[in-house]
Formats: sequence, C-alpha cells, structure tokens
Amino acid sequence: MEVGQRRIQPMDLEIQRIEERQPISVKVYFLDGTFRTLLVTSQTRAQQVIASLSMALRLNHGESFGLFEMEEPRPGWEKRVYAKRDLMDRQAKIDDLQHMPYDRELETNERIMDVYSSWTRSSKKKQRRIRFVFKCKLHSKAQENSYTRNGWKIAFLTVVWHVIHGMYPLEEADACNLGALQLQAQHGPQESSFYVPGVIQDVIERYVPYTMLEQYNASQCEAKILSKHGMFKHVDKQDAYRKYIEYLRKSNASVYFGCAYFRCVRVSRLKKQNTNEQIDLLLGISENGVIFVHPTTLAIIERYKMEEILTYGFRSNAFLFVAGTLMTQRKYQFATMLGKQMNDLLRAHIDLRVQQAEVQGFSVQQQ
Repeated sequence: MEVGQRRIQPMDLEIQRIEERQPISVKVYFLDGTFRTLLVTSQTRAQQVIASLSMALRLNHGESFGLFEMEEPRPGWEKRVYAKRDLMDRQAKIDDLQHMPYDRELETNERIMDVYSSWTRSSKKKQRRIRFVFKCKLHSKAQENSYTRNGWKIAFLTVVWHVIHGMYPLEEADACNLGALQLQAQHGPQESSFYVPGVIQDVIERYVPYTMLEQYNASQCEAKILSKHGMFKHVDKQDAYRKYIEYLRKSNASVYFGCAYFRCVRVSRLKKQNTNEQIDLLLGISENGVIFVHPTTLAIIERYKMEEILTYGFRSNAFLFVAGTLMTQRKYQFATMLGKQMNDLLRAHIDLRVQQAEVQGFSVQQQ
C-alpha cells in the first residue's frame, strides 16, 4: 500500500472514520447531475477510483475518461467575466486566471481525500462549489467504433455540456435538431402522448445553448425542439447518443468538436504593452490538433493540425509549443494554471494516433 506525507490536513470526518476503521463515502458526479457513491480510504488514489468506475460502467477505453474536480458555472458567465478582463493589463489577466471556474483533471496518484479536504481547507477553493466529476476527456473517432453503451453515454453527456454552455457556434436549426436528439436520448421511444408541450419546458436550459434562451422563451424553445423530434422518435437511447455526436462532427461547427478547452493568456510573440492582438484565449485541444479561440465570440484565431505540432512542454504556470513546418516555425507560450494537464492531453492524442498508425500498418502488412 502506498503511504507518505499528506498534502492537506485531514477533515474531522476522515479522522473519525479512521478511528472507527470505516471507509468514507464520496460522490462522483456525471454531467447530467446523476452520481455514484464510492467508498474510499485515506490512501485511495485517483487511478483506483477511475479503475473502479471503468469496471462498474464496463468502459473498454478507460484512458479516454478522467476524474475531475470541477465547478459548473451558470452558462453565459464568460460575457460578464471577460468584459471585466478587457479592462485589465496582461499581468492582471494572468493573475486573474486563478479565479476562473475550476475544471482540473486529477493526477492518477493523487489521494482522493487530499483533494476532498482541499475544498474546505484551501483559501482558493473553500468559497467555490466543487465536486468530483467523471467525464470524457479525449474524443477519438477510432475508439468510438468499440464504445460500450456507457462509453457512448459519457461521451454524449460531455458534448452536450459544451453545447448548452455555448462552446459551439451553432445555427438555430442545428441547435434544435441537437435538442431533439438529446430529448430522445433522455427518454427513448415512448407513446406519442409523451412528447407533448410541457415535457421539457421546465428544464429547457438543459437542452439548448444559453444564447438561444436570450432570444426565445422556454415555451418557444420547446416548441422548436418538438417540431424536429418526429424524425428521431423511433431511435433508441444508445443510437441517439451516437447520432448526436455524429451530427456535431458533420455540422458547420465540426472544427470545434471534441475540444477540451483551457483558458490562457498569450505571453509570447507579443510586446509587453497593449496591442490589438488578442491575448485572452481559449486553447482547444482535440484529435484534430490545436485551435486558438476567442473566449466570447468563439472566432478561431489560429489553427494547427496535429502533424504541424513540432514540440511542446509545460511549466507550473505555462504551456509552450512550437508549431508549423521546419522552415516556418512559430513558438508560443501561454500563461495557464493547467500546463501539465494540457501537456498530458496533447501527448495522449499523439500517442493514440501513433497506436492507430501502427495498427493500420500491421493490417496492411498482413494483407
């Protein structure tokens, strides 16, 4: 058993459970608000929780899913926060990154109870509503071919979360079709009398991007979704998960699909004084590469395919990479609180591409 010095002072509840030689109950949530209660001890590590969940959910690609400490801000919070950040100089923006909503993947060897205790002990966390969340961190089209039912569901819930939080610049028709697919994924085939006005009106914010609710009321949004639902009414739940993801992959917003976003401040290739160049960025990492996205308009500022990324690395407060070609390299440095997480995710995508290439090469040789 791994032991060692604790990073965070244990909570009173944990000490009591140790004295009683009893495990501690912790809840791990999914992005639809459901949760599983797990029993842990003082020495339980994140990798053990992930392995336990992967086994219980029968996930056959456990490396694509991760355990996060996460708070879920109200959709649309970015407009208010970034309006204030527009008035800050670059250093102030860097310092303010620590106040962004928490969304950090746990290291595999982190003690669960260290993280849990930090929510009440750490001055940076104790005013926040943080919880453990299990979600998809890496979307791979090749892996999807062998997803289990729960694998599809968790990937689906992760993508839905990004849609309703406005992380895809969708046309209204696309948003309504996706809402209809989500409705079918939630309830599956039902009697025709089930899908009538009022079925989702009270929870409509879970089905459409928040920007749509700024234009229409709940009843209008529900009516638009129900008008599209007929073409999906015979689809079972698992197929609806798959169709939702496929729809986004083929939509006009496909370049954003599968991105894990990190809020950064660009510090390289810029002069210290203010310039017209955007320095507050979302850096999106997916199987297709890396994109630099404007944090409120979602306009793509730079885009690099995976094969154009020449090297990358991180420090405790920064992420760095070199992209382009050998003749026209561009070096970038970003201030971020999650440099290691970005580095590890990019490496995971690259490793997966290498594995897929090796499998394809082996198949060609066999033929």
